[in-house]
This record gives sequence, structure tokens and C-alpha cells, in this order.
Amino acid sequence: MKKAFLIIILISHLSCNKESSNDVVLFNPPNWIIGTWDHENPNAALQTYVISENNVIVFDPNNNQTNYSQTIANDPLKTLEERIISNERYNFVILSELPNGDFSEYNVEMTKVSNNEFKLFIIGLSTGHEFFFKR
Repeated sequence: MKKAFLIIILISHLSCNKESSNDVVLFNPPNWIIGTWDHENPNAALQTYVISENNVIVFDPNNNQTNYSQTIANDPLKTLEERIISNERYNFVILSELPNGDFSEYNVEMTKVSNNEFKLFIIGLSTGHEFFFKR
């Protein structure tokens, strides 16, 4: 009886869903991508990526930021899936649940070009876009 009770407690603890904006969504990028990266075009809409050991933050040319961990944690309809973590590629997807129960994907793939450059490919709802960033 004790074992069954402990198993039920353990399962309920492990199966808790994201319930508040205090939850932390942690990214787990590979070491090669960690750092500050600037777009090769100074007028680009996505100007700078700051990638840490547990987060991805994007700045536009006006220095407005999008903090992906906060964005996901503050919206109970968004979740993070890291699909590829390797020495050459990092791919994550932010899934957003739609009112009809379907999901939209914001798919970001970073491919190492060299130690000082990566190619960013973003697949939104309709088309993909490719950009290059340098340290």
C-alpha cells in the first residue's frame, strides 16, 4: 500500500503541467553556438542573437529584445521542442496551440559555417528565410 501511494505521488509530481509564468523554460544549445552573433546586414530585422547556456534572446535594430524563454514561460499555449543538438546544427521549435486545437510551429535551425559564422534558417507559417550571423 505504501509503495502504491509513493508511486502515485511520484507520478503526479512528474506529470505537472506548466501552471504559472514563474516556470522557467531552459534551452540547451551546443557549446559552439553560445555567444553573441550579429547579422551580416546591419539593417536586418533580426540584428543580434545572444545565445547562452539556457536561453536565446534576439535583438532588432532598435535594440528591442525577444527573450524566447520568457515568451514561452509566459504563454501556457507555447512549448519548446529542441529537435537537433549537435556539433554542427541546433534546431528548436516553438509550438503554439491554436484555438481549434491545432499547432503552429516557429522552427529555427542554426547550422555552423565556421567557428565565427552560422547560417540561420527560420520556417514560419508559410515560407523559410535564411540569414548569416557572425561573431
